[in-house]
Amino acid sequence: MLLKDNYAGFRSDVDLVVDAPDCDAFRKLMSDYGAVENRFGGYALSTEWKADVWLLPRTWAHVAGYRQVAQLGDLLETTFFNWDAILYSLTKKKIMYKEGYLDNLDKRVLDINLEQNPNRVGSCVRTLRAVLTWGGIITPRLAQFAVEVIDEVGANTLLQAEKHSFKHRHILSAPIIEEASDVFQKAVYDDTLSKPLRAAAPGAQWQLPFYKEYTKKNHYAL
Repeated sequence: MLLKDNYAGFRSDVDLVVDAPDCDAFRKLMSDYGAVENRFGGYALSTEWKADVWLLPRTWAHVAGYRQVAQLGDLLETTFFNWDAILYSLTKKKIMYKEGYLDNLDKRVLDINLEQNPNRVGSCVRTLRAVLTWGGIITPRLAQFAVEVIDEVGANTLLQAEKHSFKHRHILSAPIIEEASDVFQKAVYDDTLSKPLRAAAPGAQWQLPFYKEYTKKNHYAL
C-alpha cells in the first residue's frame, strides 16, 4: 500500500508533545522506555525513527522566554520554519496550522516562523537542504538569516554539520553553498523571493490520502 511504502521511506524527526506536569512519574516513564534527556530539555527515544518527547511547558521557546506555551496551539509559534508549524492532536484527532500554511506549502515558499533558535548552523543547513531537495523558494528574511550564517561560519562548518546530522544522506557541497549565498544575497537586495538554485531537484511531496475531504473536516486553521 502507498501508506506503508511512505512510512518505510520516512526519514525526518518525530516530535511528540505531552501536556502533563514535569514530575517524577513522567521522568520515570521516560526512563522505563529508555529515553535519554537531550540538552534542550526533551527526551530522545530509542526507536527506528528519531523521536523526541517534550513536555508542553518545557519546550525550548517557552523555557528560553521567546514564546508563551500554555496550550497545544501555542506550539505553532515555536518552530523555526513556517513549514514546520503544523501539528496533529491525538486527543482531538485534528490537524492544526495557521492561516496560509497550505498555500505556502503548495507554492514551496519557505519562511522564518521564529528566528530565535538554539542551533543557527543547523537551521541554515536545513534551509539549504530544503531549497535543494524540495525546490523551496525563500523569503528575504530567511535569505538574510542564511547569508549571515554562511558568512559567519563558512562552507566547511556547514558541510561538517550536515554530515553530523544527516550521516550518509548529505547533499551539500562548497559550490552549492556559494551559489546559494549569491542567490540569497540577491533576494535580500531585491527584497523578493529567491530564485531556485540550478542544482535544485524538487522532490515529490506525499499526498495525504483523501486530502481534500480530510482537511475540510479535520483541521483548525488558527
